[in-house]
Amino acid sequence: MLDIILFFTFVAVIYAVIGVRVIGDLDGEVEYDRYASDFNSFGRALNNLYILYSSDNYPTLMQPSLKSSPWYVCYFVPFVLVNILLLIPIPIAVMFQAFRNHRGKLVVKDRVKEREALFACFVCMDEDYSMKVEWDEFKNLFDIVYREKLKPDKIHELFGLLDED
Repeated sequence: MLDIILFFTFVAVIYAVIGVRVIGDLDGEVEYDRYASDFNSFGRALNNLYILYSSDNYPTLMQPSLKSSPWYVCYFVPFVLVNILLLIPIPIAVMFQAFRNHRGKLVVKDRVKEREALFACFVCMDEDYSMKVEWDEFKNLFDIVYREKLKPDKIHELFGLLDED
């Protein structure tokens, strides 16, 4: 995750340096809000680009520069396109992959627990240690667990489903 943050920062720093050099000071050319759209210093340019990363307030940010010269489109559009098409999907993909890996580990743990529980159930049902569960053993376990709340025909149906092989 640190490498993604560094990559975002690297792209923003490069564009901020270009913005300070190319757009720079717009004083006198157009009227604009100095705090909303200022590429006069590196810090403000970097802040404005982080605002563009979120795609929030981008018209207010870009409008004074574009009023000054329509050629500044060549600065803003590539930044926004690179941001939307390349940079934003990367963290989403990383988070999805981490979720997928975590979920895969949980599935494996659940399968191990299920097999252990099935084996423990088999050991509990196999009263005579014959390595097979007979009808009487199966019925006795269900009588103990369900205390005769389950009808004998349902128990027989369950045994039939388990004893298909």
